[in-house]
Amino acid sequence: MGSQGSARSPHYHVIENTPGYLPEDMDSFAYTSLRDAEQTAKEQADSYREYGEEIPGRYTKTGRWVRPRWQAQYRISGNATDGYTVTDTSKTHDLGRVIQIVECDEPECLEEEV
Repeated sequence: MGSQGSARSPHYHVIENTPGYLPEDMDSFAYTSLRDAEQTAKEQADSYREYGEEIPGRYTKTGRWVRPRWQAQYRISGNATDGYTVTDTSKTHDLGRVIQIVECDEPECLEEEV
């Protein structure tokens, strides 16, 4: 076998999806740098940290003051290497979201759209 054929160009996609469902039909940007893909995955996971509510301070029945605090709506775990899991804490049965990096070598992904 010769070395003829299409050139393989390893690159990475950041995918966000709900477990148990087919991938959403969306084109994801192709990153030629794993570091850039990891940064994007982290930014996507971090964007969920903005959701929540401020719980006001209050006095307990015993008269103790409880400081105001931030109650996050989403629980985020994981890392860019293994993937992130995002779960909505306001829902009893939430399947959550998975944000992960997928390596790909399909040259069509790197072609610019005209």
